[in-house]
Amino acid sequence: MIPNFLQIDKREVIRRVYPSAEKLTDLAQNTIHTCLCCQNPKCKIFQERNVCRSCIAYFVRAQDKFTTYACIRGTNECNLHYTTKRYCRLCRYTKLLSIGLVHKISKKRKSQDSKIPPHTLPNDEQFPEYEHSWSDEPSTSLQQLKSGDNSEDEDFQDKVELQVNIEIGLDGIETEKKVLVFDLHKQLLRISSILRDNSNKRILKNQSGNQLIGLDAMSYALRDFERRIHTYSIEQIEVTDFLNIKELVLYGEKCTSALAKALLCTEFVQLNLKDRSLLYNNLWPSFTVLERIFYSIKVYGPTYKDVRMFFDEKHVHGETFEVGVESIFSESDSRGLYNLFERTNGYLIQSVYNSMKAINLNQIEFSFMISQVLWSADEVEELSDEGRIFSIKVIKSINDELHAYYSMQRNLENYSFRLSEIMKLISRVQSYIAKKKEVIMASNIFVHFDTSCYYDQKLSGDNLKLLYQNN
Repeated sequence: MIPNFLQIDKREVIRRVYPSAEKLTDLAQNTIHTCLCCQNPKCKIFQERNVCRSCIAYFVRAQDKFTTYACIRGTNECNLHYTTKRYCRLCRYTKLLSIGLVHKISKKRKSQDSKIPPHTLPNDEQFPEYEHSWSDEPSTSLQQLKSGDNSEDEDFQDKVELQVNIEIGLDGIETEKKVLVFDLHKQLLRISSILRDNSNKRILKNQSGNQLIGLDAMSYALRDFERRIHTYSIEQIEVTDFLNIKELVLYGEKCTSALAKALLCTEFVQLNLKDRSLLYNNLWPSFTVLERIFYSIKVYGPTYKDVRMFFDEKHVHGETFEVGVESIFSESDSRGLYNLFERTNGYLIQSVYNSMKAINLNQIEFSFMISQVLWSADEVEELSDEGRIFSIKVIKSINDELHAYYSMQRNLENYSFRLSEIMKLISRVQSYIAKKKEVIMASNIFVHFDTSCYYDQKLSGDNLKLLYQNN
């Protein structure tokens, strides 16, 4: 037994012999006794690791749930610190696993497993469930998508037919002119039946039981559209300079049908049939441009140097391309069409495609953009007063949601630049649509196409064939 006056305090020895080492010792002591996940100084030993009570409770809850998380920032490298109010669930869970915590199936989990039929247990083939309401992915279970209708099962029968018109010139000489006729009557009937069918309505709820509205619902709708249309991987997509118009027409039919179905899970379903038709027709021209660019950037990435833009779900084109129909258009005809739209296509690539690639929109921002176009009803003259008031409320709501997303989730003190770029993109798309219409109206394109059959031409309010959608 050593007397107390002979016992040596090791810290006192270190302090006297190495005065500068005292701070290092305190620093090491604090570092050792902090949570390995969130650096919380109040921690305990859990599975032989220093972990705070909050992280322990979260880890135990997470292993008892049938849940797959998604990174709220899309980076899988979120900063985790105990002073942060809201953690990224995926990054927190991943870090807890990386420090050596191991799953131990609890009695609660075992009892749940015994009650659930084998075919409903989660596996890699099921859609993930995103719990966080401000994820860049939808915040609801995508399992409902699996049980929904598939556009692939629909029979798209509308065809592109060739008519040969005989024209007699002033000199009395007869000339043949080939005209492509698009019979889109079935397409209009299909869209009308989707919009008027109340059985297609879907009320979305997250795991807390709250109904999804605003950007969450639109994000879900766009993922529904993506699942129906963009099903090919980057290896299966063909890069080509010759694009077939027949495939473009078929792609347009699929997209119009898929978009109509997707919108029925948003506030869109609260409108009457006429207002739905008017807002849908107002959205479609801009949507068909934005979705092709957004999903092409999503597939190839914002850092891809060359231009890659979807023409249809199977083909992408570069900066220069020819449009035609095999065995119908000659090479000179295809080149003439390219020259005809060269300036408008150049505007699309420079002003819209490159700008969208530069800001690299995520799912929430793209959802905001589409919502902004859908509910901006100032120019929709025949919209009812109730529909106009409702659209203003939705616009205010999605703007508040985007502000909360930027300030709370992404911690952006100044997001005005990104917001202004989004609004400029919408304006440029509408300018591109106007330029394209001017080219069609002012040129001799009617020699090759029967423009009276264009779906965009059928969207005007004075079109008698559109009235049946409103009844």
